[in-house]
Amino acid sequence: MMTNYFNQHSTIEHFLFNDWKISLSGDFAIASIVFGVATFLLEGLKVWRESLHKQGHKDPLTYSMNERTVSETSPLLRSLILPPDPDHVKKRWFKYHLVATLINIVQLVLAYMIMLAVMSYNVWIFLAVTLGSGSGYFLFGIIRLHATGPSELPDQTDPTLEGFEQSFSSIT
Repeated sequence: MMTNYFNQHSTIEHFLFNDWKISLSGDFAIASIVFGVATFLLEGLKVWRESLHKQGHKDPLTYSMNERTVSETSPLLRSLILPPDPDHVKKRWFKYHLVATLINIVQLVLAYMIMLAVMSYNVWIFLAVTLGSGSGYFLFGIIRLHATGPSELPDQTDPTLEGFEQSFSSIT
């Protein structure tokens, strides 16, 4: 019987599929590890899809240049670079968009499977999913930072934060 509150029952009769029964502590450990790793990988898929989106929308004039080369090139010289063939730009965008769409489908299916696993209301499955998501967000956030560089981080002198900082300092 399925309960509508978090529990530590040692048996789940129908876990995601009709024939999948979890009754031993080893089965719970395996299921927890599987869903923890799946949630970790889900965070990686999000970062991968985001990087594909950035690559697909990159300026066609700077495809072959890295960020350093672009910043070192004078604006006058950049204006003299011949743009690539428009068909090449469309094909490149379509390739990145197609891969990002497939990643989105995998991400959606994986996220729904994880949601259904958490809806079993088992504490251990819930903790595994939470730890997998947190550790994946942390690790892939570091990877995202190194891939994009500090120029992609929000500006620390953001005027919208000034009022927040002032109100927070008055509280403490």
